[in-house]
Amino acid sequence: MLRHAAATCFDAQLDFARDALRLEFHDDGRGFDPSRRNDGFGLLGMRERVQRMGGQLAIDSAPGAGSTIRLNVPLPAA
Repeated sequence: MLRHAAATCFDAQLDFARDALRLEFHDDGRGFDPSRRNDGFGLLGMRERVQRMGGQLAIDSAPGAGSTIRLNVPLPAA
């Protein structure tokens, strides 16, 4: 995120729930249109790894509005 965002502020939050791990990243950078194809493997690779773990990845961004990436990965049953 930081490499391409030109952000001045970056936040990360990690939450452990009983059944899942939740991670959220947010920056105040240049943002992008997530519906457009983005060259490279960064976001695609993240999405594929999260899906392989049975999780979900959500990307909220818009040009000029920064970006937020949220992922939710289920934890194995004890």
